Amino acid sequence: MSITRIMSRLLGRLSVGRKLMLIYLLDLLAVIFISSILINEKFTAIDFARKEIAGNAYIDGVRDLLHDSALAGAGQPVPGPGLQARLAGLQATEAGLGEGLQTVDLNAALVTAVSDLASSTPDTRAAA
Repeated sequence: MSITRIMSRLLGRLSVGRKLMLIYLLDLLAVIFISSILINEKFTAIDFARKEIAGNAYIDGVRDLLHDSALAGAGQPVPGPGLQARLAGLQATEAGLGEGLQTVDLNAALVTAVSDLASSTPDTRAAA
């Protein structure tokens, strides 16, 4: 016996109410499946937006630090809180946001370079 015959016999034995219930459940299954795909897509978009917001906050701290370190490297006065405060802010940003960004090594290298710059004098910077 083929599978079609078996299914035909099974469906033929069902009452009209059960056949209608089967049709309803099959339609509902399709709606649930499509809805789950759409919901998953929205969660992916929301997760991406959260990562983008965290990345922008991280970039904001790095931008300010790089700007101030460029001024210090050129021998100009650094406005605002200074390089040490910017370094502390960048380390706090790394602790809060850096986990998902995989920036630990890059952050450590930047902190080391800017710390060396901050501790050097204009004469040693000119010699380098």
